[in-house]
Order: sequence, then structure tokens, then C-alpha cells
Amino acid sequence: MLSLTVLGSCGTFPAPDRACSGYLVQIEANGNAPTSLLIDVGSGSLANLQKFSSIHDLDAVWLSHLHLDHCSDLILAYYLAKFSAKQRDRPLPVYGPPGWHDHLCRASVSERDLSDFFEIHELHNGTQLDLGPAKLTAIRTLHSVETYGLRLTHGSITIGYSADTASCDAVGEIANQASLFLCEAAVPDHKREYPANHLTPGEAATWAQRASASHLALTHIRPDADITATLQQAMQDFNSPIRIAREGDVFEF
Repeated sequence: MLSLTVLGSCGTFPAPDRACSGYLVQIEANGNAPTSLLIDVGSGSLANLQKFSSIHDLDAVWLSHLHLDHCSDLILAYYLAKFSAKQRDRPLPVYGPPGWHDHLCRASVSERDLSDFFEIHELHNGTQLDLGPAKLTAIRTLHSVETYGLRLTHGSITIGYSADTASCDAVGEIANQASLFLCEAAVPDHKREYPANHLTPGEAATWAQRASASHLALTHIRPDADITATLQQAMQDFNSPIRIAREGDVFEF
């Protein structure tokens, strides 16, 4: 079984009872402990992670990019791991854009080296890696900083995560025949950004339709967005099941 739990779905900043980007993927196979991947660690997502799992039980972390609404809680995860009674028996592998470790060290008030707890790996376009029974592929998207979407495949199941991106061919590559396409929709269709750094609901839905994704979940939606309008805009361009991702939602396959 494969599941994705939404830990945070807010775009740009958190809101009451809502957190910024964070998603927990767990894969159970052969009765063993699940393989667990934390995708992004935005503000508030670390607290929500602890409702479902532990930082000590994670097998890896994927940082799509270094904007704070996607990575700020990784510093707090370091403190959690460093000062909690339970300790990991090995460093936690973290995969992120080049320079992510130095960036977070600078962001830490103490500027401490985080490598005593985190195993440092850097992503590049096309990076592929095995995580337990799953295969992960990094796909660079079009954003204001270096950003990597994710395709995670386990058997016949594929989850595509857009990360943050403007409309570009990479979105279709990530979504291609995905069982679940988790796609940002930060900007309403009538408020397109120039230059674009994010998708609108209509754009997300159009790419999902072109790519023959089976299910679309819209995420990274700003707290002041009109959720009903967001969903209605996307439904005009996608003919399969669609929903707004919410904290605590679990997608199971």
C-alpha cells in the first residue's frame, strides 16, 4: 500500500489550523515497517508530521526548493532530532537543490553545521534514486529559484508533485499518467502573475488533462483564496476526480 498524507497545503504563509507545504509518503511492503518520505517541510508541517509519524522513522526528506514556505521547518527538525530523548541510529538523508545545506546553516541563528544529523544530497534535473521499493525522479520546474518537482513510482502507482512552478513542459512530464498529480495552484486565473512563477487552477487542470493524470489534488493555495472558485476553475479543464488538498487528507493506493 502507498499513502500520501497532507501535512501542509498553504501557499506562501500559514493560516490558523493550516501549515505550509509538507507531505508524507509511506509505502508498506511485505509486512515490514513502511518506507517514509517527507516532501517539503514548510512552516507548521513539522508539528503535523508528528500526528502521523516521527522524524526518527523517516527514510528521507525531499526539499523541492529553498523558499521558506517549503523548507523552514527543516531547521526545527534538526533541533527536534538533536534534543529529543530518542535518537536516530544514522543520519537522515536530505535531497535538495545545490547549496541547500549551507543555505539552512546561514538561516539558523547559531549557524551550526547540520550535517551531524542530515546526510547531504543535492538534486539536479533528471536525478534518479531508489528509496525502498520506490523510484524517485527529480524534474526541474520553472520558478524564481532552482526548484525540483518529483515523480515517485512504486509498481503501477505514480505520484507527481509539481512543487512551485509556472506553466512549462516539466509540469506535463511530472503529471504524465500519474495516479495522483499533486499540483500547486497559487494564483487565481484572473490574477495571473507577470512574470509567472506559479500555476493557476485552470493551468494545473489543463496540464493534468493533457497528461492523462487519474486524479488531481490542488495545493499551495494561499489562505485568502476563494476555494470554491479555485475548484470551479479547475473543474472546467479536468474531466477526472479533483479536490483541494487539506491538512490531514490521506490519499491511499
